[in-house]
This record gives sequence, C-alpha cells and structure tokens, in this order.
Amino acid sequence: MRKVIFGMAALAVLALTGPARADTDAGTTMRGHVARVDAPGNQLTVRTGDGNEVTVHVDPDTRVVVAGQPGKLNQLNSGDAVRVRYVTRGGDRHALLVKRSPTSLADVKRETNQALEAAKRYGFKQKDQYEHKLHGVLDDLDDRLDDLQQRARKATGQAAQDLREQVRQLKQRRGVVDQRLQQVKSATAETWDNVKDTVSDAVQEFQNFYERTRARFSK
Repeated sequence: MRKVIFGMAALAVLALTGPARADTDAGTTMRGHVARVDAPGNQLTVRTGDGNEVTVHVDPDTRVVVAGQPGKLNQLNSGDAVRVRYVTRGGDRHALLVKRSPTSLADVKRETNQALEAAKRYGFKQKDQYEHKLHGVLDDLDDRLDDLQQRARKATGQAAQDLREQVRQLKQRRGVVDQRLQQVKSATAETWDNVKDTVSDAVQEFQNFYERTRARFSK
C-alpha cells in the first residue's frame, strides 16, 4: 500500500489543478472552500477551485481536524479552506477526513514543524509508522501548493505571471521531497538518521519557499 502511495506522489502534484483526485482505496481527495455547513444534517458543502459545489456526509467516524486538533463540523465556517477525503457509497459521498487548512503563516509553520518533529522520533524499526506520518506531511505540502495555484488564478497582470513562476519553482521543490522519500525504502539502520534528515531538509526548503512567496504576494 505504501509503495503505491509514494510511487504516485509525483502525479499528485499535477492532479491538484482539478477539483479532486483519486487516491485508490484511500478515497478521493478534494480541496476548496466551505460553501455551507449543515451541522444538524451532518453535511458539508465545499466549493472547489473550478466553481463546482460538492456535498459530503460527515459521519460519526469522520475525522475532523481544526487547528491541528480533533474538531467538530460546527467549528467550520463559510469560506474556510479545507481538504476533504471521501468515499462514495450508495451514490452519496461520505467524508473520511475533513481538515481545515491553517490560515496564518504562523499556523502553517507551526503545523509543519510539529509534523517534522514527530516524524523524527521514529526509529528504523518504525519505518511503516514514519511513512504513514510523512503521507500526512505530503498532503499538507499539496495544500500549500494548491493555495498558491488558487492565488495565481485570481491574480492579474504581472502579479499573475510572477505567481505562476513561483508555483513552478514550488513544484520543483515538491519533486525533490518525492525523491528524498524514495530513499526511505532502501534505508538501512546505519543510514536511517541521515535519510530522515534529508527528507526533513527538503520539506523545510519547500516550506520556507512557500512562506517567502506567500508573504511577498500578501502585501
């Protein structure tokens, strides 16, 4: 299962330009902004980047994450940026995960640093847990990339051109993260700490570039 996930990681970057992407048996991931919250009816409607509205059922076992902590559907507000992973059953979409994306740069940085610090604690014999943790980090990186792509679509003139160039460079850094993650498969007990460091460095470089770009174009 992990081989499938990491083997497809590069394709995930390109798939961000659409409203949703298939994640094999892990469900389908979509990114967008909250259009409506129906807490009594346990439903969430998300407006994707192409303007479509998609409604999902939020079941008792749906994992809702707000500010990096377990949350509830009624904590979401119209306009919140969210990532939703869902499966389709009986013609209806049922959410497996609903995660509200951090809005401030400080929150973005805190979330990334916490994930990296947690991943560093895994020893060589915990490879599977490490890869599982990094799968969540990959999703977070793709949230950052999608954020810039959305900003580029809304920008005009020179700002739009500059943002598209920043997105291109950010995709390159995302590709470097994928390359480093491939080394996890062949890591030995002797190289394990070094491999983790190279992955962490690549993720941090991606994060730093995103922060600089977002700060620049938020002025």
